Amino acid sequence: MTDGESLDSYLARFFGTVNNLKSLGEDVSETRIVQKLLMSLSRRYKSIVSIIEETRDLDVLRVEEVIASVKVYDKREDLHDEIDKLAGTERAFSSLKVGNTQVHGTHKGSQK
Repeated sequence: MTDGESLDSYLARFFGTVNNLKSLGEDVSETRIVQKLLMSLSRRYKSIVSIIEETRDLDVLRVEEVIASVKVYDKREDLHDEIDKLAGTERAFSSLKVGNTQVHGTHKGSQK
């Protein structure tokens, strides 16, 4: 998985490869798919991969469960990214006061 690649795009590519292997007669077990999926995710998913590996039995874990956990994690990360962007915008304008108070910074054409 590349750093800028979306999870859905990567999963489509990953399962395309799995299907190609199966069509060529390769015996691809559920355990092997789970292991390869966890191993191949980008660093963004390092936390959830560690949690899954430490708390779940990979020999009985289903691919659907891994995908569900990773997708929930991805949505939470996207939500946190959006909150961080909004907080950054608020910080950028926090020194700007409107009304009777002074505006920090200089504006062209303004007199002191």
